[in-house]
Formats: sequence, structure tokens, C-alpha cells
Amino acid sequence: MKDTKAIFLIVLITTKDRPQKLQRALQSISNQKLVPDVVIIISDCSNKFKILTNRVILQFENNLRIQHLKNRRSSNMSGSINTALAFVKNSHYNNDKTFIALLDDDDWWDDTYLLNCRNFVIDNKVEWVISGIIRHDEKYPNGVFQQIPDKIAVDDFLTTNPNIQNSNLFIKLEHLLFIGFDESLICTTDRDVCIRLLETSNIKYGFMNKHNVHHWAFNSEKRLSNPGSETKRLGLNQFYHKYKNRMNTNQIEKFKSRSYNLFKITIDDNI
Repeated sequence: MKDTKAIFLIVLITTKDRPQKLQRALQSISNQKLVPDVVIIISDCSNKFKILTNRVILQFENNLRIQHLKNRRSSNMSGSINTALAFVKNSHYNNDKTFIALLDDDDWWDDTYLLNCRNFVIDNKVEWVISGIIRHDEKYPNGVFQQIPDKIAVDDFLTTNPNIQNSNLFIKLEHLLFIGFDESLICTTDRDVCIRLLETSNIKYGFMNKHNVHHWAFNSEKRLSNPGSETKRLGLNQFYHKYKNRMNTNQIEKFKSRSYNLFKITIDDNI
């Protein structure tokens, strides 16, 4: 039997004006075979959605230990996550035994996700678990398995994303505390975080061959990554100008081509 005391588990979930999606995400947390020790919800809601969001959270307070925080930093996802990380740091959790699992409010997990990640950490002595995503979109409303990488490097994230996002990020607390999230990026934060995690010399990661994470990617709904949206245009250009000096000519061309072909975004070298 696994040592259930070997890991203290915190779930971070950011939310903004999507109470129905938040309810689905929280239900998937409540259904976990391994219930987390703490669920930290960081809301950045407009006045219109504050009451509805609070009602949703209240439904789960009997089943989950919830800390509900208001975003105190930049009004974006990174600001919300950094608000939570500051709270966690001040709570004096044992960094060596504490792991963080992130979940976007419009995504959800199969009920074995946290248990599988915890067991994988113990069995393989890793500090970062990379698992599979099931993508739900207009073409595949019931979901399609995304490829799980068998290796990753900084160069991978300069030009694309090998299917690592917030909702399948399961990692030791100390590493997130060390790098934080870049609040100057409006989106594409997952790639930025992975780059900076890979640059920490002592992090050990592993690939878990299980698809337990559901990613909601319907372009008919308002999302930061909608093709052609202003947020995606700003986010891709911000990421490009942060990292373009590290890209070679081929990587720059790949980045620009992917931005246009996948998101209908033209990268502006003059920003």
C-alpha cells in the first residue's frame, strides 16, 4: 500500500466569470479517489459573477477543504496563480513533501488523476509528472487523446507546445515557488513556465502514460486562445519578443508559421 502521508497535495484552480465550468471542475476534484489536502480557488470575477461563483464554491465546502482567495495581483491567470503561491508560501507548508496540481476552471480530471500522479511520484521518485490530455473541441466533442511526449527540451517550447498545459501540471511546490508565473504574459504562460522549469538544473520529471486530463477547447466559447482573438495576438507576440533572441532563424520561421496557421495571428517584429 502507498504511504498516503508521503505527499501533501494542493490543488490550485483559477476562475473568472465561468461558474458553470467551475462547478464541473470542482466536481471532478471532489470525485477524486485521492482527495487533495487543500483546494485553493483564486477568483478574478467581475461583479456580475461574484455571487454565482461563491454559490458554486459553497456547494463543495463539505467535501473539500477550500481556501477561496481574491486575486491581489495582475488581473490575469498568472496574477491569480502568484496570489495563491504567495498564500502557500506564507502558510509554511513543507516544500519537500508538498506537490501542486493546477486546474483551469473550464477543464476537468478523471477521478484517478491525483491518485495516479501521487503514485507515479512515489514509484519513480520524480518531482514533475507529465501525463496525457484529452482534447474536446468542435471536431472531437467527445474528446481525442493528445500525444504524450517521451522527452522534452527548451527548444520544443520555443516553437510549439508538446501537450503540456496548466491542467496537466503536477509538480513539487518548491519549483513553482522558485520560478513563479510571468504576469507580463497574457497567455502562452504554459510554454513559458515549462521553459523556466527545464532551466532549473535539479528538477527530475517523468512521463506517465495515462490520459486523465480533459481540456475544453471549443472556439465557440470565449477563451484566451481563440484563433484570431486580441488576447491571443497579444500573448503570442509577448512570448515571441521575450524569447526571440534565443531562437535561430528556423525556429523563428516555425513560430511565425504556427501562429498564423493555427491561430490566424501574424507576429509583429516591430512591437
